Amino acid sequence: MERKILIGLALTLIIVIFIPVYLINEPARQRAALARQTHEKAEIGAHQYAATCALCHGENGEGLVGPPLYETKLSEEALERSISRGGEVMPAWAVEDGGPLKKHEIHNLVTFIKNWDNSLLDYSTTEPEATHAPAPEPGPASEGRKIFEGLQCVVCHKIDGDGAGLG
Repeated sequence: MERKILIGLALTLIIVIFIPVYLINEPARQRAALARQTHEKAEIGAHQYAATCALCHGENGEGLVGPPLYETKLSEEALERSISRGGEVMPAWAVEDGGPLKKHEIHNLVTFIKNWDNSLLDYSTTEPEATHAPAPEPGPASEGRKIFEGLQCVVCHKIDGDGAGLG
């Protein structure tokens, strides 16, 4: 009986010591996990930015046709709303508003913009979005289509029903 009491006391002491040690380390563990998750979302968002936003907002967020996004003062909510719904010139990017991006993709994009890191941008692997138009026939029109698609004109202009139709 006395042996069971000693084992119970020893286990209780281990728990009493373990819980405070765990609680002391928990905030640092949570901060590290949050930083890792933010970095992962920003990496995905950077690829999305290069593929869909850089044409109008600049490769480094400096602003071209669209306003600069590097060091923007907009809140995360305002950025998400603007990207989702679009604006005067900018198309809506959220699926719910007729665009191609899902909520989590927009959230990743906002995470990148709010935590801007040029080292995450890689334009060498970014390819223009393919259009759904039929394969062109050889000739001047097909050369024009290649230029149109290569320069990502389809982001703002329509051809054969594909594109945003803003321009």
